[in-house]
Amino acid sequence: MNKEILVGKKLISHHEIESITDQIAQSLDERFGASPTLPVVVGVLKGAAPFMFDIVRKMHTIVDIELMDVSSYKGTASTGHLQINLPLTEDVAGKDIILVDDVVETGLTTYELIKYLKEEKRVHSVTTVFLVNKTRNRKYDVPVDFSGMTYDEDKFLIGYGLDYNGLLRNILAVYEMDRQDIAKLDEISARDHAAALAIMDKAK
Repeated sequence: MNKEILVGKKLISHHEIESITDQIAQSLDERFGASPTLPVVVGVLKGAAPFMFDIVRKMHTIVDIELMDVSSYKGTASTGHLQINLPLTEDVAGKDIILVDDVVETGLTTYELIKYLKEEKRVHSVTTVFLVNKTRNRKYDVPVDFSGMTYDEDKFLIGYGLDYNGLLRNILAVYEMDRQDIAKLDEISARDHAAALAIMDKAK
Protein backbone atom coordinates (compact mmCIF):
# COMPACT_ATOMS: atom_id res chain seq x y z
CA MET A 1 0.00 0.00 0.00
CA ASN A 2 1.47 3.29 -1.13
CA LYS A 3 1.69 5.78 1.74
CA GLU A 4 1.06 8.81 -0.52
CA ILE A 5 -2.74 8.51 -0.28
CA LEU A 6 -3.87 11.64 1.54
CA VAL A 7 -6.25 14.15 0.00
CA GLY A 8 -6.35 16.68 2.83
CA LYS A 9 -4.52 20.01 2.82
CA LYS A 10 -0.75 19.91 3.03
CA LEU A 11 0.34 22.22 5.87
CA ILE A 12 4.11 21.67 5.91
CA SER A 13 5.99 20.47 2.84
CA HIS A 14 9.22 18.47 2.69
CA HIS A 15 11.09 21.65 1.70
CA GLU A 16 9.57 23.56 4.64
CA ILE A 17 10.51 20.77 7.06
CA GLU A 18 14.13 21.08 5.95
CA SER A 19 14.01 24.83 6.54
CA ILE A 20 12.32 24.46 9.95
CA THR A 21 14.84 21.90 11.20
CA ASP A 22 17.74 24.00 9.87
CA GLN A 23 16.53 27.07 11.75
CA ILE A 24 15.81 25.26 15.01
CA ALA A 25 19.18 23.47 14.93
CA GLN A 26 20.93 26.80 14.42
CA SER A 27 18.96 28.42 17.27
CA LEU A 28 19.78 25.56 19.63
CA ASP A 29 23.47 25.81 18.69
CA GLU A 30 23.39 29.51 19.54
CA ARG A 31 21.71 28.83 22.88
CA PHE A 32 23.75 25.82 24.01
CA GLY A 33 27.00 25.94 22.06
CA ALA A 34 28.88 27.49 25.00
CA SER A 35 27.10 25.62 27.81
CA PRO A 36 29.37 24.17 30.52
CA THR A 37 27.57 20.82 30.27
CA LEU A 38 26.39 18.89 27.22
CA PRO A 39 22.66 19.42 26.62
CA VAL A 40 20.40 16.38 26.67
CA VAL A 41 17.84 16.14 23.88
CA VAL A 42 14.79 14.24 25.13
CA GLY A 43 12.38 13.06 22.45
CA VAL A 44 8.83 12.05 23.37
CA LEU A 45 7.94 8.81 21.60
CA LYS A 46 6.72 7.98 19.14
CA GLY A 47 5.76 11.18 17.40
CA ALA A 48 8.87 13.25 18.07
CA ALA A 49 11.40 10.78 16.63
CA PRO A 50 11.61 11.98 12.97
CA PHE A 51 11.61 15.65 13.98
CA MET A 52 14.14 15.21 16.79
CA PHE A 53 16.64 13.21 14.74
CA ASP A 54 16.44 15.66 11.84
CA ILE A 55 17.27 18.50 14.26
CA VAL A 56 20.12 16.83 16.13
CA ARG A 57 21.87 15.64 12.96
CA LYS A 58 22.05 19.30 11.85
CA MET A 59 23.34 20.64 15.17
CA HIS A 60 27.05 21.39 15.61
CA THR A 61 26.78 21.16 19.39
CA ILE A 62 27.58 17.78 20.93
CA VAL A 63 24.41 16.48 22.58
CA ASP A 64 23.28 13.47 24.54
CA ILE A 65 20.06 11.85 23.29
CA GLU A 66 17.32 10.28 25.39
CA LEU A 67 13.88 8.95 24.48
CA MET A 68 10.83 8.83 26.75
CA ASP A 69 7.43 7.24 26.29
CA VAL A 70 4.91 8.94 28.57
CA SER A 71 1.18 9.47 28.97
CA SER A 72 -0.85 11.73 31.22
CA TYR A 73 -4.31 10.63 30.21
CA LYS A 74 -6.42 7.54 29.62
CA GLY A 75 -8.61 7.86 26.57
CA THR A 76 -9.69 11.50 26.63
CA ALA A 77 -9.64 11.90 30.41
CA SER A 78 -6.70 13.20 32.40
CA THR A 79 -5.31 10.87 35.04
CA GLY A 80 -3.83 13.84 36.89
CA HIS A 81 -0.33 12.37 36.89
CA LEU A 82 2.43 11.43 34.48
CA GLN A 83 2.71 7.75 33.59
CA ILE A 84 6.20 6.89 32.40
CA ASN A 85 6.27 3.88 30.09
CA LEU A 86 9.90 4.31 29.00
CA PRO A 87 12.05 6.25 31.51
CA LEU A 88 15.30 8.14 31.03
CA THR A 89 18.33 5.85 31.07
CA GLU A 90 20.83 8.39 32.43
CA ASP A 91 21.13 10.80 35.35
CA VAL A 92 20.25 14.25 33.99
CA ALA A 93 20.56 16.25 37.25
CA GLY A 94 22.11 19.66 36.60
CA LYS A 95 21.76 19.30 32.83
CA ASP A 96 20.06 21.52 30.25
CA ILE A 97 17.21 19.56 28.66
CA ILE A 98 15.93 20.12 25.12
CA LEU A 99 12.45 18.57 25.20
CA VAL A 100 11.21 17.68 21.70
CA ASP A 101 7.65 16.62 20.84
CA ASP A 102 5.62 16.48 17.66
CA VAL A 103 2.72 18.64 18.89
CA VAL A 104 1.61 20.62 21.93
CA GLU A 105 -2.16 20.95 22.17
CA THR A 106 -3.75 21.08 25.63
CA GLY A 107 -0.26 21.33 27.16
CA LEU A 108 -0.97 18.67 29.78
CA THR A 109 1.78 16.21 28.85
CA THR A 110 4.32 19.02 28.47
CA TYR A 111 3.32 20.55 31.80
CA GLU A 112 3.68 17.23 33.60
CA LEU A 113 6.99 16.44 31.88
CA ILE A 114 8.55 19.79 32.77
CA LYS A 115 7.39 19.38 36.37
CA TYR A 116 8.84 15.87 36.50
CA LEU A 117 12.17 16.90 34.99
CA LYS A 118 12.60 19.89 37.29
CA GLU A 119 11.26 18.49 40.56
CA GLU A 120 12.21 14.82 40.37
CA LYS A 121 15.20 14.79 38.02
CA ARG A 122 16.55 18.19 39.21
CA VAL A 123 17.56 19.40 35.75
CA HIS A 124 19.04 22.86 35.30
CA SER A 125 16.67 24.00 32.55
CA VAL A 126 14.07 22.78 30.05
CA THR A 127 13.83 24.21 26.53
CA THR A 128 10.78 23.04 24.56
CA VAL A 129 10.72 22.31 20.83
CA PHE A 130 7.54 21.35 18.95
CA LEU A 131 6.81 20.65 15.32
CA VAL A 132 3.26 22.03 15.68
CA ASN A 133 1.95 24.45 18.31
CA LYS A 134 -1.82 23.80 18.31
CA THR A 135 -3.29 26.69 20.27
CA ARG A 136 -7.07 26.33 20.13
CA ASN A 137 -7.46 23.76 22.92
CA ARG A 138 -4.64 24.95 25.19
CA LYS A 139 -5.45 24.40 28.87
CA TYR A 140 -2.00 24.57 30.48
CA ASP A 141 0.31 27.55 30.26
CA VAL A 142 3.49 25.90 29.04
CA PRO A 143 6.53 27.48 27.36
CA VAL A 144 6.88 27.04 23.60
CA ASP A 145 10.47 28.05 22.96
CA PHE A 146 10.67 26.83 19.37
CA SER A 147 8.03 25.47 16.98
CA GLY A 148 7.76 24.68 13.31
CA MET A 149 4.34 26.27 12.94
CA THR A 150 1.45 27.67 14.97
CA TYR A 151 -1.91 26.10 14.14
CA ASP A 152 -5.24 27.48 15.42
CA GLU A 153 -7.67 24.98 13.88
CA ASP A 154 -9.10 21.86 15.52
CA LYS A 155 -8.46 19.38 12.73
CA PHE A 156 -6.52 16.15 13.00
CA LEU A 157 -2.96 16.35 11.65
CA ILE A 158 -0.86 13.53 10.26
CA GLY A 159 2.61 12.90 8.88
CA TYR A 160 6.25 13.39 9.91
CA GLY A 161 5.70 11.69 13.27
CA LEU A 162 2.04 12.59 13.67
CA ASP A 163 -0.15 9.52 13.26
CA TYR A 164 -3.68 8.24 12.90
CA ASN A 165 -4.03 5.02 14.90
CA GLY A 166 -0.31 4.43 14.43
CA LEU A 167 -0.35 4.94 10.66
CA LEU A 168 1.51 7.32 8.34
CA ARG A 169 4.09 8.74 10.71
CA ASN A 170 6.54 8.12 7.85
CA ILE A 171 5.24 10.79 5.45
CA LEU A 172 7.77 13.59 4.99
CA ALA A 173 5.12 16.32 5.18
CA VAL A 174 2.26 17.34 7.48
CA TYR A 175 -1.37 17.24 6.36
CA GLU A 176 -4.78 18.17 7.67
CA MET A 177 -6.80 14.97 7.53
CA ASP A 178 -9.89 14.98 5.36
CA ARG A 179 -12.89 12.73 6.14
CA GLN A 180 -11.93 10.67 3.11
CA ASP A 181 -8.47 10.17 4.62
CA ILE A 182 -9.94 8.93 7.90
CA ALA A 183 -12.28 6.51 6.14
CA LYS A 184 -9.45 5.25 3.95
CA LEU A 185 -7.11 4.64 6.90
CA ASP A 186 -9.86 2.93 8.89
CA GLU A 187 -10.36 0.60 5.92
CA ILE A 188 -6.62 -0.10 5.68
CA SER A 189 -6.45 -0.87 9.41
CA ALA A 190 -9.43 -3.23 9.18
CA ARG A 191 -7.93 -5.08 6.18
CA ASP A 192 -4.57 -5.33 7.94
CA HIS A 193 -6.17 -6.76 11.08
CA ALA A 194 -8.13 -9.30 9.03
CA ALA A 195 -5.00 -10.33 7.10
CA ALA A 196 -3.04 -10.81 10.33
CA LEU A 197 -5.83 -12.99 11.77
CA ALA A 198 -5.90 -15.05 8.58
CA ILE A 199 -2.13 -15.65 8.80
CA MET A 200 -2.49 -16.71 12.43
CA ASP A 201 -5.31 -19.10 11.55
CA LYS A 202 -3.19 -20.74 8.83
CA ALA A 203 -0.31 -21.13 11.29
CA LYS A 204 -2.44 -23.15 13.72
